[in-house]
Formats: sequence, structure tokens, C-alpha cells
Amino acid sequence: MGREKQQLKRYPLDNSALFYPIMATKKAQSLFRVTVRLKDEVDGNLLEEALNKVLFRFPTYKTRLKKGYAWHYLEENTERALVFKGLGPMLCPIDTKETNGYLFRVVYEGKTVYFEVFHGLCDGVGATIFVKGLLETYRNMQGVAVSGCGVDLSMEPTENEIEDAFKHYYEPIKFSDVQLKELTGATPQLISGTINPDGYTSDSMVTTYVDVNRIAKEMGATFTAFTAGLVAHTLSKMNFGKLPVVVMVPVNLRTVFPSNNVRNFVTFVRLTFKRGECNTIEEFVSSASIQLKAKTEKSKLNQMLATTVRTEKTGLLKIAPLWLKIAVAKTARHFLKSRQTIIVSNIGKFDVSEEMGVERASLNINVSKNAKVNLGILSTKGNVTFSFTKSIVESSVADHFFTTLKELGVNPIN
Repeated sequence: MGREKQQLKRYPLDNSALFYPIMATKKAQSLFRVTVRLKDEVDGNLLEEALNKVLFRFPTYKTRLKKGYAWHYLEENTERALVFKGLGPMLCPIDTKETNGYLFRVVYEGKTVYFEVFHGLCDGVGATIFVKGLLETYRNMQGVAVSGCGVDLSMEPTENEIEDAFKHYYEPIKFSDVQLKELTGATPQLISGTINPDGYTSDSMVTTYVDVNRIAKEMGATFTAFTAGLVAHTLSKMNFGKLPVVVMVPVNLRTVFPSNNVRNFVTFVRLTFKRGECNTIEEFVSSASIQLKAKTEKSKLNQMLATTVRTEKTGLLKIAPLWLKIAVAKTARHFLKSRQTIIVSNIGKFDVSEEMGVERASLNINVSKNAKVNLGILSTKGNVTFSFTKSIVESSVADHFFTTLKELGVNPIN
């Protein structure tokens, strides 16, 4: 038995994931959900077979979380992965006793498949590649020939896919050059509301549009800059306080540093909108464009990447035992404050062949006691789906956002 355990493969957590399990609690985990609506009813038994088949192509997903001396790590999981029927509360903490140790949960209901996953395992891009791989395997097992999930499922996993891309591209810097101020940012305005005792909700906050990109182009902005500016405009109009609106935007580093990584390879930039600096939608979008362009230059992203890795290499963090890190985190959680008003996460396209039978894909990202509303975005077949996740009863942020889109001449298709 002991020998068998020694033969299990181990994977260090990637640099971006190191602190996720340390900060996690039984009630608060950093989770997100990718939802895919199909054209036909889901066969749960076949989906589970497909899941266990495709996991061998994604070895870092076929793992369980273990404690090492200084950090957690991933260990190969030989148990069967399960698929659950019937959707429970959104993004409720994953009980690894129920999932056979896996750090994700696959659920189906009617025509819809849900993939909820711990952020320490992967980012949104990695998750969508995995979900596409799962659906491709599922369709092939149904006798439908499909391909194009983003990786060749017939090939062995490559080192590039499972490596820590942060360390691959890290260029050593002195600790004095670490951009800690950029990591923390300004104290933001927070969204207020009545905490929902039933947990996170999304319900009617998922809406699909067909021509948002056209409006963004008319304003001379990228889709992400347009959306971030529109969100900032919405929150400024709602007047939650005098502090600046801070929109956090995850940036996929694979677009700058060539990588096929299916784990975590993302950094975050903060767009700050001080009260009175912008008034019209066009001004907010312009400000978002200028800030986003400046903060996503390769030199800036290189600084952020280097800061992320260099922080982990700090002497005290490197040698401190894991139990001490967890104890410090447990204390620090009571004093931590949100560093953003809202997260606007645009993963991009979830494009697959017609044979895959996908009608729509959406993204929900978790919220916290301070950051009570977040926005996830996915596009399928040119249609953009906005998904607001909230921990409060009020839906005013989403309502104002969608009303503004309608005023701009953009109407939902569902």
C-alpha cells in the first residue's frame, strides 16, 4: 500500500494557486462555474464515463489536494470521478468527501452541464478547454464525430500544458522591485445590499446579446474595455459612496506569453474611476481603454508576473511551515478588505463545432462578503452572455447594466 502511494504522481501548485487553499475555509472557497446548455437532454451515465475517460488527458485535474511542509500540492487521484444530477446552491463549497477527493464538481440537469471548480486547479481558460474536452469525449461516445476542443485528445499531455507557466517566463528581480502597490491598489467603493441567506444567486442575471461588439467598435474600444467602462458607469450612477469605483479585470497571460497551459496563467489589473473624472458612457469607456492598454503592455505584465513569483520566493514564505501560513491566514481573514468594487472576467470565446450541440455557455465567478457582485462573460457563436453572480438579494446592479445596454440599442436574444 505504501509503495503504491509512493508511485502516485505529484504536481506542485502553480504559482498563482499557492494561496488559494491557504485562504480557503469550509464556507468560503474560491470557486467559479462554467455552464453549457446543449440542444438535447444530457445522459448522466454517459457523461460520467466521458469524464473519467478525458481526465487521463488532463492529469493535473485528476488529482486531490495534499499538504506538504511549506505548501499544498496536487497528488494523482485514483478514485472514480462522479457526475451529480440536480443543481444545488450556486458555487457552494466543494466537499471532497462527496467528490472522491476531486477539486471540481460536474453536475447536469436537463439539457445543461455545470462545471464548478476550485480556482487553485485552473483559471477560466483552462476550465473551458477541459469542459470542451469533456463534451467532445461525450459526443464521440454517443457516436457523433466532433473535434476541436483546444487540445488533441488523442495525444499524450504535453509538458507545456501542465507546467507552471509563471515560473517558465519568470525573469529574476530583486524584492525591492516587487510591485506590491500594484497588487493591493486603492481602497474601493463597495456595493451595498442585503445578504441573501440562501447563498449566491444568478437566476435571471444571465442574459445573452448578439451585437455588443458592434457598440464597442463604434466607441473605438475593445469588448473588454467597453464592458469594464459600462460597469464603472453603472456603479457610479448608483452612487454607493465617494470612494473610486475599482474594476478588476483578469488578463489571460497566454495572449502575451505563448503557452498551452491548462492550469492557471492569469494576472489581474485594476481600473480605477475616481468620482467626477468621467460622466458619460463614452468617457468611462475611453478611460477603461486607456488604463487597460497601459496596464497590459508586455513590460507591465512582465512586472506583474515577476512580482507574483518573487513574492513566493521571499525567504520567510519559502521556509515557513504550512501550518503557520494557514494560522496567519486565518487571523488575517478578519482584517482583509476587498481591493475592488467588482470583477469583470471576460474569458472570451467558447466556440465549438455545430456537431457539439452547444446552444450557450456562461461563466459565474464567486463573490465575497465585501465584493458582493461580480460579472462573468463568455461568447458562443458571436453571442455574448453576461452572468452576474451576487450574494445579495437586490439585483439593481445587473438591472442598471442591462437597462443601459438597451438604451445603447442592444437588446437581449433570450
